[in-house]
Amino acid sequence: MYIGVFGIKDTAVVTSTLAIIDIMKGAISGDTVSTEPTDDVFLAIIAQYQRIAELMRQYEKTAEQFNANMEEQNRILETINAFDVLEISERLDVIEERMVYYNNLAQALIDREVILRDVPIQFVDGVCEIKNELITADSLCDVYFDEYSYEFAAKALIMVSSYDGFIRITCSVNICEELNANILVRGGY
Repeated sequence: MYIGVFGIKDTAVVTSTLAIIDIMKGAISGDTVSTEPTDDVFLAIIAQYQRIAELMRQYEKTAEQFNANMEEQNRILETINAFDVLEISERLDVIEERMVYYNNLAQALIDREVILRDVPIQFVDGVCEIKNELITADSLCDVYFDEYSYEFAAKALIMVSSYDGFIRITCSVNICEELNANILVRGGY
């Protein structure tokens, strides 16, 4: 059998070491051992049962009063349509949270955009490379030609590919004129 004690000093729990007691044989005094509880134990059990029963009665009275108060409160709220207002308010809160999220998302995207303005585009054998350290292989690039350049660019299929440090613009037809464009670079840097 292991025996130990503990106590509390200030706010700390203090424990003793465990004492080990080996029990080899037991001893019984008297001829028979009663398995029935003694009168003291029986009275303690009844007293505890009565305390529990009294606590349950108090709890039931408190719960009944709480339910009555809640029903009265709900009747008042229903007469002034407060539940509808609450539902609308909750919906507005959800909408506001979504608006903040979308605004933050849009700002994050804007923060990761760069516009390279008035970039001269000169195709040689249908290819033009524009160097810029902000461009990576993961960048998304869009080319927007000015009004004059668009007249020529609209006649061809133009593809943009990004690489580390530059973009390659390919053209399906050979355009000899120097074009002017703004290039929108998103992400990747």
